[in-house]
Amino acid sequence: MRKEGRYHVVDTDRADNYKYLTASVVPRPIAWVATNAPDGSANLAPYSFFTVASPEPPTVLFSIGAQALKRSGEEKDTYTNLKRDRRLTISQVERPTVEPMVGSAAEFIANTDEFLEVGLGQDRMMPGFPPIVAGSSGALFCEFLEFIAVGISYLALCEVKHYVFRDDIFDGRHVNYENVDVVARLGGPYYSALGDVLHLPRLEPDEVRSRYQRE
Repeated sequence: MRKEGRYHVVDTDRADNYKYLTASVVPRPIAWVATNAPDGSANLAPYSFFTVASPEPPTVLFSIGAQALKRSGEEKDTYTNLKRDRRLTISQVERPTVEPMVGSAAEFIANTDEFLEVGLGQDRMMPGFPPIVAGSSGALFCEFLEFIAVGISYLALCEVKHYVFRDDIFDGRHVNYENVDVVARLGGPYYSALGDVLHLPRLEPDEVRSRYQRE
């Protein structure tokens, strides 16, 4: 690490890259992923490396790190389950459920139902798919496509098959963002609520020039 004026420069070859990446890419949405376990129960785990991959076909991705292994050396349940059953759901994390979400990240033994462990209800809506977290403001019902290995992580590409919105969030055409209370991940044990909602329509080039260029 070295000082350059007001800045500290950290070289990646000598850094704890997880620490500095998660401090740099903030806030990050959280994919609260439910998968079907072999015994018929539902596994639930959060992943904060999560984003949209493509709108057509509608595809999202999340990253399973640490070579998809638990500290015990066993495969992570999400990784194992998706190789066997390609159906999954992704629930949004909201302020009232942020503490159970953290609890669901604990490394339970295989075939543990995290819904039960952290006291969450389940809404089963689509036959064959795992449940969503009861009362979620929004959720995605997805089909797993493939894992892409990137370093020590596996990117899980998933095609969205159904969108679900709670009725106080969605009127059939538009999402009311004033009622959305999602929580995002920062670095370490820190999280952030959505806060103020800003409405900023996209500008045409002439509008940008007239607004920002000085005489």
